[in-house]
Amino acid sequence: MDKVSQILILNCNLSTSNFGSEYLIPKIKDLFSSRAISVEVISQELDLPLFRQDGKEKLMERPEIYNLLERINRANSFIIISPEYHGFCTAVLKNLFEYLPVEKENRKVAMGIITANGEFGGSTSMQQLSFLVQKLKWIFFPDNLLVNNLKTEYNLNGILEKRLERVLNNFLSFILSYKNNNLL
Repeated sequence: MDKVSQILILNCNLSTSNFGSEYLIPKIKDLFSSRAISVEVISQELDLPLFRQDGKEKLMERPEIYNLLERINRANSFIIISPEYHGFCTAVLKNLFEYLPVEKENRKVAMGIITANGEFGGSTSMQQLSFLVQKLKWIFFPDNLLVNNLKTEYNLNGILEKRLERVLNNFLSFILSYKNNNLL
């Protein structure tokens, strides 16, 4: 049986003090390191210039953009973390997806984690993320994670940790099934 060796986390919140960076990413790294899976986090590098189709060639010549896109192109397993702002994913995430090429075939898999302050927040952003991922012809993992009510104790008393572990374990199984069937 094949194994997953690396997962790339795209943290689409540029603030250094946020729930994804302070809580979720360390938990994800801990879970995967116990299984000898390397986790690379891309965060501040996602602060890209606004994508413009008419200036694409010049943008792609910039080494920091070229190197970032190469790292993403080499990977095939992603966790995309984005806070919800006014019912949508971050502009950072939408801008990044403008840079990424549409794949010829489904050889990349991604799961989403949306963080939101409201009780019912996140579902619209998750739908938007699903649409963006599928437009690139990536496979969007169906069991994603919405983390709402960030300001309550609900998420810090063990319930979120159990949900996160369950979803991440399911994501690993999903990736392995695709790899074992030569679909990744």
